[in-house]
Amino acid sequence: MFLLGTAVGFVFGARAGRARYEQIRAAAASVAESEAAKKTTEAAQQGLDSAVDALHRVGNRVTETSREIPSRLVHTTESLRQELNEANERNRQRQTETIVTAADLRDEALDDLSDNDDDAMLDEHGADDRNLNE
Repeated sequence: MFLLGTAVGFVFGARAGRARYEQIRAAAASVAESEAAKKTTEAAQQGLDSAVDALHRVGNRVTETSREIPSRLVHTTESLRQELNEANERNRQRQTETIVTAADLRDEALDDLSDNDDDAMLDEHGADDRNLNE
């Protein structure tokens, strides 16, 4: 902003002559050295310093986080692999239990069939024995 005012003053001063140029230059210098301009410049500098500090903090945090990413990925991958292995083992155990249960039920059913002498389908009045003798 100050530079723009200086440039405009320079152009008008050049047209108005050397005396007018010196007058404009002195006025611009007076404005630049005023207490309000100094406070504004200081406030702008403090704001810029704060922004630069914040940018450095963010940059440092990004750097730290990016360094942590590979180890986090490895840890997460290992955790998932372990959980998958445990789930597979539980699944195998359930399948084994299901097969054993099915085998036990089959054995019970076969025992029930062999123990049932009243079943007409097994031997109708000694027909099995007659067929074997023939």
